[in-house]
Amino acid sequence: MTDATLPVIDISGLNSPDLDTRKAVAAEIGHACDTYGFFYVSGHGIPDDDILATVDAARSFFTQPLEKRMEIKAGATNRGYTALKESEHEDGKPDVNEGFELGFPVPPEDPDFDGGNPVRAPNRWPDLEGFREPVEKHYFATFALGMTILRGFALHFGLPEDFFTKTFKRPVADMRLAHYPPQTGDGVEFGTFDHTDHGVITILWQDNNGGLQVQSPGGEWLPAAPIPGTFVVNIGDLMSHWTNKRFRSTLHRVINRPGVDRYSIPFFFNPDFDTHVDPADIPGIPADAEVLEPVTSGPYLIGRFSDYRHSWKEEDA
Repeated sequence: MTDATLPVIDISGLNSPDLDTRKAVAAEIGHACDTYGFFYVSGHGIPDDDILATVDAARSFFTQPLEKRMEIKAGATNRGYTALKESEHEDGKPDVNEGFELGFPVPPEDPDFDGGNPVRAPNRWPDLEGFREPVEKHYFATFALGMTILRGFALHFGLPEDFFTKTFKRPVADMRLAHYPPQTGDGVEFGTFDHTDHGVITILWQDNNGGLQVQSPGGEWLPAAPIPGTFVVNIGDLMSHWTNKRFRSTLHRVINRPGVDRYSIPFFFNPDFDTHVDPADIPGIPADAEVLEPVTSGPYLIGRFSDYRHSWKEEDA
C-alpha cells in the first residue's frame, strides 16, 4: 500500500436512482474496506466554503485564552473542550492535541439529557460569536455523508440499503474540531499515537499540512496526504467486529510538524447506544470461519474510551 494506492472513490453514484450504479460504487467501497480499511471519498457534495467556515470557527476557538476554553471543559461526558495531553495510550504517552467535541442533539425530553450517559449528552457551546452556526452545519452535512456511506456498505453485503442506517435514530455520533500545535522538540512528536478507531467509521477532513500516517499490511508507516475536495474514511473496531473482521480496522497516527499548526475535523460515526451488533447478521461469512460474539454498541464504546480519557478517570476516582 502506498499513498497512491489508497483508493479515491467518487461516491456521488450512491445517490443515483439506478441500482446498478449504486452497486458499482458499493463494490469499490467494499474492496477498499476489505483491503485497506482506509479510502478517500470525493463527490460528497459538501461545499469547500462551508468546510473553511468551520475551520475558521475552530481557529477562533483555539486562539482564545486557555481560561476561556476551559470554561466548557469536558468532564464526565465527551462534550466541550479537551485540553492538550488529555488522552494517553497504553504506554502512558499523551496525545499532543486539543479539541472541541459535540454530538447528535439531545433534547430535554431525551432520557440522556441529564448527562448520565458519557457518550450521549447535551452539547456545550462556547460564548463565541459566529462559532455555533458553521460548526452545526458541518456536523449535519458530515452526518448525511456517513449515512450515504453506510448505504454503500449495505449494498456491498447484499443487505437492504437501510440495514445500518436504521440504527442511527439516537446515535453516538461525535464530531471533534482538533488542533495540533507545532512540534516543539527535536524528536518526533505524536499529535495522536498509533491506534485504531473504536467505532463504525471515522470521516476525516484534514488541512493541507498533513501528518496522518496509515500502517500498511507490512507494518510500514505511510502518509495519507491531504487531497483537495476529499475526506478520508476509515473503518473502526466496531465495524470490523460487525463484519466478522472482513472490513479492516487499521492502525494510524498523526505526526506534528515543526513550525505549523494542523487542524482537522474527525467525525466518529456510531449507531444508537443499544444497537445489537451481531456479525452473524452479515451475509458471506465462510462456512469454516469462527463467528464473533455479538456486542452492544454503547457499552462497547464506553469500555474503549475509558481506557485513555483522563477526564473520565478523574470523574471515576
